[in-house]
Amino acid sequence: MFFDNQKGRKAIIASLAMCVIVFLLIGYFSLQNTLNPRMTVTAQAGQQIPLNQNRIVSLMDDSALEPFPMLKEDLDGSLWLGLLDGEWNGDITLDTPQDEIVITVANASQKRTNLMLKVFYNYEEVAFHVVGTDIIDTELLFALDGAYKVDIPLQLPEHLTAGETISKLTVCLFFEPKHFVGSDEAISDDLRFSSGIALNFEINYGFGNDLSLNTDRFEDFYESEFGGFAIHPDPQLPGGGALRFLSNPLVVGSDEELHLSFFANADKDVDLGESYIIISMLDWHQIAMDGNPYLWVNFPNGCIEIGQHGQFSIMTPAEPGFYEYVGLLIPQPTRLNSEQNFFPLEIVRFTIEVAN
Repeated sequence: MFFDNQKGRKAIIASLAMCVIVFLLIGYFSLQNTLNPRMTVTAQAGQQIPLNQNRIVSLMDDSALEPFPMLKEDLDGSLWLGLLDGEWNGDITLDTPQDEIVITVANASQKRTNLMLKVFYNYEEVAFHVVGTDIIDTELLFALDGAYKVDIPLQLPEHLTAGETISKLTVCLFFEPKHFVGSDEAISDDLRFSSGIALNFEINYGFGNDLSLNTDRFEDFYESEFGGFAIHPDPQLPGGGALRFLSNPLVVGSDEELHLSFFANADKDVDLGESYIIISMLDWHQIAMDGNPYLWVNFPNGCIEIGQHGQFSIMTPAEPGFYEYVGLLIPQPTRLNSEQNFFPLEIVRFTIEVAN
């Protein structure tokens, strides 16, 4: 296009100059990112916080694990978790808590995946021993190639006792524990909506009684009509019954009390029963919720169309950095397992950034 007046020519020159400046700025920042790829993330306060803090998990030596190939007809693209000798409803029969338990993990996809295995006994995190190795820890980190599965024999610690009721063994398999949701764009969406697999098994020592728990009942909840499970810093639902996911890290101060809201309900195919438990982890370790190891929530109305929401508090870490938060929803925590209540648990995962 041509202009016949001086004013038009000046406008074109000004536009071209602006374009040159913009392209120079884009090139500069692209070069900076190339030279320093994701070494730091700028906090809300403007300070630079390193991603590689002290407690970021790293892969352990998994040479003791012996994966074996899966059948081609089983390759459905998923990852799954189970017990080698478990019953259809998640029932395990043991003489003592220290009897060997074999966890089976299968990677029915085509890509190698980094994984973390964690175990809770009666809803409290415990260390476990991998049979045949010297590994005794509260977590096992390993990588599993696509189209392979592995059996992991575990023993629980000596201080656990059978008691006179059933016990619950919550086994969790988390995907890509080295990544942070909200800071790694290539993988954040996958982890936000599919963080892992968790199952709540029942250990039967020859007793048919429900599990007895010393719980402080959490009474301050409100009823809402929505489906699903979410943990969020906002005290109120966003409207329309929708539940949000945190896309960016939640920026907080160091060593302070952080108030979070829970929103929990089941869909039409899942009955939460009379109560449920919420477990919180920060930096891949269980943390106290309102001073207790977990949050117990009553479900008094018995209607699965009505959910609850309320608040709880956790303490933030003292050291600046990025920390993964994970929340687990466990329905009917004291009941015997059945076809109606043995299913994968719901998981919430997001990143907390301690900025000062």
